[in-house]
Amino acid sequence: MKPGAILIQASRGGIVDEAALADSLKSGHLGGAAIDVYSQEPPAADSPLLGLEGDAARRVLFTPHVAGVTRQSTAFLLRAAWRNVERVLILNVPPLDRAW
Repeated sequence: MKPGAILIQASRGGIVDEAALADSLKSGHLGGAAIDVYSQEPPAADSPLLGLEGDAARRVLFTPHVAGVTRQSTAFLLRAAWRNVERVLILNVPPLDRAW
């Protein structure tokens, strides 16, 4: 990555090499990181990311795997669940096996 870049990890755990990310933050190569998913969840106590100190620690933001939890996603899931309630109780047909 370019010097000073900021990495946002909100895809899947294990995609980012967390040890290499920690090293890049410690060396100052990366400007920062926001981490929502981890190789192991919850992260192990000896995770290289959780062991960051000083300036490197101030340039990283950790969230507990909630990046996808938004008002819109919650509303979508509630609508999908309600459609299945209607299908079963009102229309007397099987529920959908997918929300989309």
